[in-house]
Amino acid sequence: MQISGENIKILQEKGFVEDIYANAMHDLRAQTKLEKAYGKIMGRFATMQRKILPKALKKIPTWHKYQCFYLPKSYEQSTSEAVAIAKMDLFKGGNNLLSLTGGLGVDDWALSKKYEEIISLDTNEDLNRIVRSNYTKLGTPSIKRIHESAEGFLASTDISFDTYYIDPDRRDAKGTKGLDAAVFSPNILTILENHPEIKKDLWIKLSPATDLTWIRENIHPEIDIYIMDYQQEVKEVLCHFSHSQKGLLEIISIQTEIHRINKDTDALITPSQYDVLWEPSSSVIKSDFLHFTKLGSTLSPCNENKTLFYGASLLPQWYGKFWKILKKGKGGMKQLKKELTKLGILNASVTCKTYPLKPAEIMKKLKLKESSKHQIYFTTHQGIKEWFIVERIKR
Repeated sequence: MQISGENIKILQEKGFVEDIYANAMHDLRAQTKLEKAYGKIMGRFATMQRKILPKALKKIPTWHKYQCFYLPKSYEQSTSEAVAIAKMDLFKGGNNLLSLTGGLGVDDWALSKKYEEIISLDTNEDLNRIVRSNYTKLGTPSIKRIHESAEGFLASTDISFDTYYIDPDRRDAKGTKGLDAAVFSPNILTILENHPEIKKDLWIKLSPATDLTWIRENIHPEIDIYIMDYQQEVKEVLCHFSHSQKGLLEIISIQTEIHRINKDTDALITPSQYDVLWEPSSSVIKSDFLHFTKLGSTLSPCNENKTLFYGASLLPQWYGKFWKILKKGKGGMKQLKKELTKLGILNASVTCKTYPLKPAEIMKKLKLKESSKHQIYFTTHQGIKEWFIVERIKR
């Protein structure tokens, strides 16, 4: 899709914007009408927006409020607004920041509140035009979007920046995601080798699936690492080069409030009046804090890989999901069905941890419908299959 200068003017037209934002539903007649009014390219662009806007309302609500527009790939790879704002507090701020891979620019938008000027680079000129239009709507004149590669700009500029930020595309030529830095675009390792000066204050955003050991072995053994956790799901791994780095590992847990957790954090363990089941958040598991803090000994593991625990203690809710155990047992489905009947539970969701069956198979066997109140956990401990019927704990 080619977003020309003339098409960008259409993105600013009140009628075009309101037609897209006021009509959440889309059908072929609506597309035909838009194509007749604005041309085939912009008619298809409008159709594309209708598929993204309901998701953008939740992911980047301020952008939705100011009626911004998107391209599918850039939207998919963008940072959520809540994470971008939480991330902003980690940056020191200053006169200028160089964003080496601008993308949709949600991070740049958040960071513009801490830097007087941001130069943001991207090689997709269609996206650049849309982002410039969005920034006009959002009122962020301090961000200058440039059509240039990270390598090209660093090789030609003599400007020294207070901070550098890079969010490389981790897909190879076939679109497959991977962890091999050689296929990252741009290549982080090559940039670090050719421009070591940016290490004075460089932030690198990596995939939530990135192995922390890989980071230490391939990027730097003492780089600071922040696991960005939004509503108990790891959204990204953020790495920081600086003169003061010391191999820090920290979870930034974003709930209604932001909590910072490291291996020395007091977990605020409290006794419970009933047995509880704890499913640690993915960030707690990823950090490996379970193995070298007292978190792992607070409750007893239900399986060998320590992804499920039980006992009579509670932790703050940002450490994961906690449930009141109503009944636990071993073996097949017949006994489980009897216990569900006794408890009067007709609907419950299913979670499997190191268990041979998939949740959908079990739901079908038990003839259950999804429920947020009750859950059945299945796991295998020392070769024995176990299940837990649990109820959500209100806090």
